[in-house]
Amino acid sequence: MENYLTVRELVDKNYINKSTLIAGRDGLENKAKNILILETPDGMDWLKGNELVLTAGYAFTSNEQYKENLIKTAHEKNVAAIGIKVGRYFGSISDELINEANKYCIPVFLLERETVYSDLVNRFYDLLFNKVNDNILNILKSYYKLLSKQTDGVCMEEIISEVRKLTGLDVCYEKFSELLGNSMIKSNYYIPLKHRGYIFAYLIVKGKNKEDLTDFQESCINYAISLLKNIVISEQNILLAQSANNRIITEILLSGQKLDERFRDSILSYMGWYEESYYAIYFKWLNSRESNSRIRQIMEFSLNEKFLFTEDGNNMVTFVFSKNDPISDLIKRIAATYKDLKIGVSTLKNRLENINQAYKEACNICNISKEQVDTLDNSVNFKILLEILENEEMKLYLFDILEKLKNYDDEHNAELLNTLSTYIRNNLSKKESSEKLHIHVETLRYRLLRISKITGLDTSRLDDLFILKLISHLSIYDFS
Repeated sequence: MENYLTVRELVDKNYINKSTLIAGRDGLENKAKNILILETPDGMDWLKGNELVLTAGYAFTSNEQYKENLIKTAHEKNVAAIGIKVGRYFGSISDELINEANKYCIPVFLLERETVYSDLVNRFYDLLFNKVNDNILNILKSYYKLLSKQTDGVCMEEIISEVRKLTGLDVCYEKFSELLGNSMIKSNYYIPLKHRGYIFAYLIVKGKNKEDLTDFQESCINYAISLLKNIVISEQNILLAQSANNRIITEILLSGQKLDERFRDSILSYMGWYEESYYAIYFKWLNSRESNSRIRQIMEFSLNEKFLFTEDGNNMVTFVFSKNDPISDLIKRIAATYKDLKIGVSTLKNRLENINQAYKEACNICNISKEQVDTLDNSVNFKILLEILENEEMKLYLFDILEKLKNYDDEHNAELLNTLSTYIRNNLSKKESSEKLHIHVETLRYRLLRISKITGLDTSRLDDLFILKLISHLSIYDFS
């Protein structure tokens, strides 16, 4: 509650008729909560801060030093402003007093000799009462507006929008505090939303600190937070029930049973998928035993739609409607937050009957890739690569060649595997490859000849190059 008047407000409301501001103009935003008549030497000792001090100078008639220290003492006591009656006891106003008032940003007004203190006191508290009363009415109106939003069953964004309108602040809402990581900006005000002692989100006021907010703005935000918490808790309960259904549906689909057309249509309708296009996303924990439910909650709230999922031991696979980019900002942020989590994404599937294939692709790419987040490319090379791994004889052949190159690199501190991958990535261009490797073209030729000698495969023959390309792809994955 704003239980004060700024000095500027007093000036704008013509609080003191025929007064003159002679110093401290930079302190017009000072807050005055009370008014004090200073006519005794020890009067300054009574100050508690944020007072408007009025004096005729009688207290200084026998103590000039007391007068000289007036502004410094007022600064120490956090005085809002000083009004001095002219033509009574104060005497002349020195340049030093004016300079100190400007230095400490304490407005100093000259009051006419005929000014009646009781009139100023009464008017001050009338203005303060009216302001407090208006603030109470505004807060009640804002509470009603926000409450009506909740009773109308609106979403969180609509409540945030109403807070923006009421307060004039740039406010946003960030679910899942851990996803913020180190991205918190010092110039923003982050207000935690807690449930059972756990911070599940932040309300963010951009470009402001807590001290910058008015009491009215803070009251609106606090009330909005209570409404947001109610919505989130309600959503969590609903999503928990939906998650159980979604897992049952997923396990039915993965069982390999032939799908009745009506059953398939009912699944698509329930999930809100208007077509059978989806990706599988596999989440694999490495060393830690974090909660899959936490990842699932993050996806549920962030995607704001249903998705299929099931667990694979300590790991989890989800099936997400294809309009969501599989390597989206959300997936990257999850990976950045949970360093012990690997994520593999399948190719796009267009039929629910292919759900096991999607599962297998996402799981395989997650298991073999050295990257924390990787997607099974739609190119023929990756598809052939996975098919080859199903053939034990071909798999042993390729790994034998790969092992020879790895051993040579280890024993001779060489870079044959890196050279091969760079050469293939640059479409067999010796010039571009040597530039990328920062070596001479002749050095590149020597390395390619060495690769041919070790593997028995000619880097200039198309058939052999195809095998070398597969080996190059294998070298970036971990099949141990």
